[in-house]
Amino acid sequence: MLYMLALSQSAGAVQVVNDRRAVVLKLPDETAPEDALGVARGLAAAADPINAPAWAGALGGFMSNDSLDLLDGILWLNVNPETPATLEGDPDEGGGDLPATSAIVADGQAITTDVNGTERTLTPTVADNAITGLETAATVAVVENAGTVPVQNSAGAAIGNGTLAVSGRAVTSARLPATIAGVANSAAVPVLPASGSTSLASATAAVASGALSGVRLPATAGVVIDGQTLAVTGGTVTLTVAANAVTAEFTPEE
Repeated sequence: MLYMLALSQSAGAVQVVNDRRAVVLKLPDETAPEDALGVARGLAAAADPINAPAWAGALGGFMSNDSLDLLDGILWLNVNPETPATLEGDPDEGGGDLPATSAIVADGQAITTDVNGTERTLTPTVADNAITGLETAATVAVVENAGTVPVQNSAGAAIGNGTLAVSGRAVTSARLPATIAGVANSAAVPVLPASGSTSLASATAAVASGALSGVRLPATAGVVIDGQTLAVTGGTVTLTVAANAVTAEFTPEE
């Protein structure tokens, strides 16, 4: 970027030894706009040390990058322009105010934005005069509709992946696969046979520490297994269970 420094006519106490009253300098590309005046003063003083006190108080501003070609990065002028107190401008546009819809962003600068009523901070990465990325805080993530996230129970055990639903820049839900269900403690759960969907009984889910620990049958329902025997008056009943159906055979006492 190019920058012009000039000594003001009003600076009567400043004495110039070699008639160098203005200079155009090529500033380092990494120079921040707010540091440009100080960097330019330092370059001029280093190149013209005999007039260093004069350049320490010089004023200046940006020039268009294509306004002239500086082979050695510096051009001395024997002129005495009257400079205003402050010259401001865009290093890429050669002066003037930035448009209201434009801004200069520095690498690592914190940018705050409102997301659904919550203030979030983004940090830009700038290299070669271009924004190469925007980083969120480590505890903030950007998700999209239909994205997937791991789902855990309260103990941290994985139970599957949820599919996110995003609308209006907000996560509205996370849907579990069709083969995974969320069951609340004391929820009613039908007890099914080995095949088919006809309920044999209704049980109550027991959930603790984020895990289903079992289902409870009502006090008036029981479970029998194949080959189980029951003692009855006058003999024994042997139960046979097949296809979830129970048959009984009575054997009298001898």
